Amino acid sequence: MSLNLTNPALVTPTSSGLPAGQPITQPCDLQGGSYVSQIHGRWYAAAKGGNMFTAGVTAVTLPLMVANMASVFSIYNPIASTKILELIYADIGVVLATTVVNTVGLYYEKFTTTPTYTARAGLSTIAGGSTAAMVAQPCSALTHVAMGATDAATARLAIIHTFGAVTTTGDGPITRQFEGSVLVPPGVAVSLANSTAAAQASSVSCSLTWAEWPI
Repeated sequence: MSLNLTNPALVTPTSSGLPAGQPITQPCDLQGGSYVSQIHGRWYAAAKGGNMFTAGVTAVTLPLMVANMASVFSIYNPIASTKILELIYADIGVVLATTVVNTVGLYYEKFTTTPTYTARAGLSTIAGGSTAAMVAQPCSALTHVAMGATDAATARLAIIHTFGAVTTTGDGPITRQFEGSVLVPPGVAVSLANSTAAAQASSVSCSLTWAEWPI
């Protein structure tokens, strides 16, 4: 697009949109910096572009993180993928009053061959939108091989939540924003797991939301 910084034009974004390739005008400050006005939310462009997706599982038992962990919820970016995944947020809901004292973390492993997994459907964050372009593979089961084999902390990308007591009541949903800080390249799977012990049976519902970008 070309910029005309001397003849700004008024566009009403709620009632019109510019076609791709349309020359635009843009005002600036005395130092040449562009004025920015937030019209949509932060992830609108990714969602509207059809490259933002979400997946989750309900009432699962999050496992203890070990090198050969059998995950109950993972997102895998295939080895042959031409996209990088930008994690946007993780959600956790507790569906039982009884919990296990734990740190819930996001762990990763880089594979050189395709891991064994059970595929799970994902959703476009456009309600009813297509997932035909989705590259990542959500999994309701994935077998890790050598994740953090020497030290669990070496495989933990982020702490999602901690449980400090064995009972919990009135908890709201737990959301961890990643703000573009966690990227999943081809051949890598990320999984949710516990640091200390397996969760109470069927106690946790969780989801991950991500955007897919060309490498």
